Parts: sequence; structure tokens; C-alpha cells
Amino acid sequence: MNAAAARSQAASGDVALQTATLPTVLAAPAVNVLGVGNGFGSYKVQGAPSDANLAVGDTQVVQWVNLQYAVFDKRTGAVLAGPFDGNNFWKGFGNVCETANQGDPIIQFDKVAHRWVASQGLFNVRLTCIAVSTTPDAL
Repeated sequence: MNAAAARSQAASGDVALQTATLPTVLAAPAVNVLGVGNGFGSYKVQGAPSDANLAVGDTQVVQWVNLQYAVFDKRTGAVLAGPFDGNNFWKGFGNVCETANQGDPIIQFDKVAHRWVASQGLFNVRLTCIAVSTTPDAL
């Protein structure tokens, strides 16, 4: 901060007052890939709006759009798996979360616990299915 800006802040009594702007910094993407949507593997548009959701983990990126999700390599953008139906998260549980796939997905990565958290609403039975991984591997 220059001396004039410091005096201005001191005179106004607001130490958080910003009187100068920094030059614009343009960020270049490190990886640019085709995400889940039209033209992506076997993915088919199942509804509107798209309800696109994406989370970045330690080594993977998971994108979930409406009823299907895919897992990508964080560094290269390569497709590691998918697209899968959203209810694949609950495979083997033997309940309505395993058999129903109705959208409104949420995928998050807990950076402290290194775990994936997935949820999906089931409208006809008014439930929300929630899954938490046991490892940082989305697969």
C-alpha cells in the first residue's frame, strides 16, 4: 500500500478501506475436458434443468448431472469411469436408494476427512439418499 492510501485509510477510520485496484489477472485453465452432457459417452439428457454438480477431490473430479455421473483424473482430465446412474452410489444396500434414480444430485468432497459425500432426492417417497465414502477414491 502506498503512503497516500495509508493516510486516507487512517483519516477515514476504516482500516479495511481499499483505495487502489490491482491489475487484472487472467487465469488459464490447466485442464479443459468434455464434461458429462450431450456427446459424452453413453450419456443421454434426462431432464431440464441440468442440475450439473461437480466436486474436486485429492486426485479425482466427479461430475454429476441429473441422473448420471462420471469420474475424471484431476491432473489429465481423462475419464476414469462412467457415466454411471446416480443410484450406483447405493449399490448393494438393497433399499429404495439402490433402486430409484430421480436426480437433484449433490456431490461434495470433504477436504479435511478426504471423503466423498453424495446425496440424491427421491421425490415419490420423499426421501433423501446420502452416501459417504470410506476412502478418497470416488471409484
